[in-house]
Amino acid sequence: MQRGQPHGGTHCYKLFFGPSMPARLNRVVEVVTLMDLALNSSSVQFEYNVSCGATTNAVAFTPDGGWSAQSIKDLLKSGRFRVSLCLRFFTALPQNDRMNQSRTGTLLHELSHIVGNINDIAQNHINGANITAAPSGNTCYGRPLARQLADGWPDLAVENAENYGFFLTDLLAEASLVAEDVSLEGLFN
Repeated sequence: MQRGQPHGGTHCYKLFFGPSMPARLNRVVEVVTLMDLALNSSSVQFEYNVSCGATTNAVAFTPDGGWSAQSIKDLLKSGRFRVSLCLRFFTALPQNDRMNQSRTGTLLHELSHIVGNINDIAQNHINGANITAAPSGNTCYGRPLARQLADGWPDLAVENAENYGFFLTDLLAEASLVAEDVSLEGLFN
């Protein structure tokens, strides 16, 4: 993506983060790199959470004091990355679905919260509110709202976890790296 190579994710990037500008591209590359580092470190802990709300898929937990790129490597070694997976994650979400929320996209969404200090941007930005206002209202969940955010407010799209979930799900699917049916067996051993 950084070199503008064909099939390097440029199409997926534009769909979920808007036109490529150096600062936005650097932010996305930073977050995706940290996500890759976290996944390959085996430091992400997944747990089943029985106390989630009926509409919650998963919850990412951040350490006291939040995250910074400088502390990520130390935190990876400490094993303090934690994601709670809720009943809805297992019962209502397909494993891989490029058009809707999926388990793969949800895991990536939550991981972006953890390693990139990425937020859930509020929908009121799309509905005409002052973009500099503090987010409030419903969040930009789902592919259509993530795409609208990228089209209208790309600086906010690079700070929205849902955009990372869909971007990476699409990128993986286009690269044929995600099988249609991935087993979660043994994940919680």
